[in-house]
Amino acid sequence: NASSRVMFDWDYWNLAYSGRENKIYKSENGGSAFGEMYAFGTNINDKVYWIEQSRANTDVMFAQQVVANISRLWKSTNRGVTWTLTSLPQNKRDLNFTLSYNDANELWISFPKGANGAKVYHSTDGGASWTNITTPSLDGLEVETMVHQYGTNGGVYLGTYHGPVFYRNASMSDWDEFGTGLPYISYPLRMVPFYRDNKIRLATWHLGIWENELYEPSELVADFSSNFEAFYCPGDTLKFVPHAVASASATYQWYKDSIAIEGVTDTIYHVLNNEGKSYYNVMISTDTSCITSEPFLLVTSKLNEINIPADTILCAEDNAIVLAPAFDGITYQVNGAATDIVKIEKEG
Repeated sequence: NASSRVMFDWDYWNLAYSGRENKIYKSENGGSAFGEMYAFGTNINDKVYWIEQSRANTDVMFAQQVVANISRLWKSTNRGVTWTLTSLPQNKRDLNFTLSYNDANELWISFPKGANGAKVYHSTDGGASWTNITTPSLDGLEVETMVHQYGTNGGVYLGTYHGPVFYRNASMSDWDEFGTGLPYISYPLRMVPFYRDNKIRLATWHLGIWENELYEPSELVADFSSNFEAFYCPGDTLKFVPHAVASASATYQWYKDSIAIEGVTDTIYHVLNNEGKSYYNVMISTDTSCITSEPFLLVTSKLNEINIPADTILCAEDNAIVLAPAFDGITYQVNGAATDIVKIEKEG
């Protein structure tokens, strides 16, 4: 990949990440503004390119950085707070990678300029070691993009320069040429499965976006995200949004503390703040199967509460400071009145 991306967090869709220069930036307001999260060294020309977050374990992230015209692959196990360098089987500038949907240690990489017999690799230990899964079917071709199909047994698509698309899963011994009708001079940019309509979509440089049926159907995968991790004030609303691997005909039933919520069968669920804590999950059903997501624990935060008795002496100086949570749009309740500024003045 020759540029970075805006990647939205699997758990909280108001969180987003993007690479710029030698840094990863993070947004906590849906991409309206970004702040620096992590810097890889000090040279701004050592650019961060592709970023991926594991769906199996959302604390795990991988990022590609190019240093001295050679790609590095970094791994984080704490959602981007710290990073360690993984090993790579080749020292090349260009590479692609894609992560498994159900195993945080499984990923695949490809090298567009890899020699015959050295183009595609597979790791099951988070990049500590690699298995070469190239075959002669890929001889003479440049793999420009790759993507894993969720809900399959390790199914991966390869998009090649001026060539066909290939597919292979863990039970196949070779890469299978897949689909027809692509223009001969296609230059793949990115492939994305569109699970709702059972399609694989291929974006190209200068020649538009193409689609075909998925090579094989995906098993049902239930999952959803929310806009925030916690409530801060009474009346706040969380918005649960599924990012399931499911067809357009799938139906939804939301649960609270293992009890079906009557009438709550839309794909999106708005949760109004109530005191205490609750577990939420969603059951997704099709004509042939059903699956229930992992529970989401929702807890009301107490960070918004600051109780100062009326006779408290804060300090003997002219001014006092009270530390409180602060972010865009926050307001405070002081003696029942709403304000966005709290000022405490010395009296007597």
